[in-house]
Amino acid sequence: MTPRTRGAAIVLTGLAITLALSGFQIAKYPFKRRDFPQGQPHRMVYRDLTPEQIKPHMKKMAAELGVKCSYCHDEKDYASEVKPEKDFARSKMMMLDWLNHKYRPEETPWRYTCWQCHRGQVRPVPEGPEDLKKKP
Repeated sequence: MTPRTRGAAIVLTGLAITLALSGFQIAKYPFKRRDFPQGQPHRMVYRDLTPEQIKPHMKKMAAELGVKCSYCHDEKDYASEVKPEKDFARSKMMMLDWLNHKYRPEETPWRYTCWQCHRGQVRPVPEGPEDLKKKP
């Protein structure tokens, strides 16, 4: 094995270990609720849209994550902040907004979405070389 090949193997192994461990960290994430200041709207991401305009965004997001609305929302009161998953999803929606504003070139027709990382699953699906994804 040449030194260059050995170095590449070490880097790929480190990457595979990092991706594997990050999945375990996501699984252990303690869903903590944030306390909102008095008078601050709970709807922080889509604050300029009406509920009718928000529904298609929510349905698309649920499909990209492979979940139903009840995963984040209390079905009796969708505005309720009871479920900590709702706050966690809100922070990820803000992350997507940041990614689109900071890293997406303006002339492109696409936008970053939940699908880029989640691929229809609740936990993000790590991407990498095919030989790293194969099971022994």
